[in-house]
Amino acid sequence: MRIFVLLATATLALARSPSLTPRAVETGEFDAESLARLETLNQVNVSDPAIAASIVSNELTLGGCRDVIFVFARGTSEQGNMGTLVGPPLSGGLKSIYGDSRVATEGVNYAAIPAPNFLPGGTDGPSIAAMSSILLGAAMNCPASKVVVGGYSIKAKAQRSRTGP
Repeated sequence: MRIFVLLATATLALARSPSLTPRAVETGEFDAESLARLETLNQVNVSDPAIAASIVSNELTLGGCRDVIFVFARGTSEQGNMGTLVGPPLSGGLKSIYGDSRVATEGVNYAAIPAPNFLPGGTDGPSIAAMSSILLGAAMNCPASKVVVGGYSIKAKAQRSRTGP
């Protein structure tokens, strides 16, 4: 089994927040008020069934192995286990290229809160365990599958640190 790492580092949330100072964007040093504002940027009204369905994906867990397994860690404060900004469109893109029946998308269930972002590696133990569990399960149960790992925001860095250079 080969693991491919797809990193989606983005500053979209930063660009959408006029209240953040240029210094905060350049240095990554944010005060509590700025972090609280960042959290509100990713809140999406999930009353639309199509949106609600796209922010959670457990196709590996519920449906088993496929040729391609896409494991994704959403960005800080995003909803579901896939988020709204990057995860669902990436999953859709992979499925449009390789075919819906050949790609299993699995979102990582972890607390997408800001505090662990400041820990070494960009995340905490339970988040690492959640990702590791999915990757180990894929390796053991789906040895012929290609695994694509992705993350948005600081979680892209965290996923890279879990899968190697």
